[in-house]
Amino acid sequence: MRIRSRMLPVLIGLAVTAPQLEAQRSVEGAWTIVEAWGETAAGETWSFGENVQPSLFIFSGGYYSFTAVKGAEPRQQIPEGTTRADLTPEEGDAV
Repeated sequence: MRIRSRMLPVLIGLAVTAPQLEAQRSVEGAWTIVEAWGETAAGETWSFGENVQPSLFIFSGGYYSFTAVKGAEPRQQIPEGTTRADLTPEEGDAV
């Protein structure tokens, strides 16, 4: 009987706080990468935080979408005064 009387307040507390805990773990919204780090297969660690490429992650109502620039270096810029129509296919790929 003692165990039941002690467990009842704990169970009631969990039932009341569980929805609040779930809401705190939600990732819904728009996010961007600000820093990344990891470890290679060889065991070497890597990280970058100053030269992070643009990204956008959107989580909403059970759906998600993301876009990110791959690579560690910024993409080439179109030369000033040039339009995309003026670029060669190779220059367009580089941009």
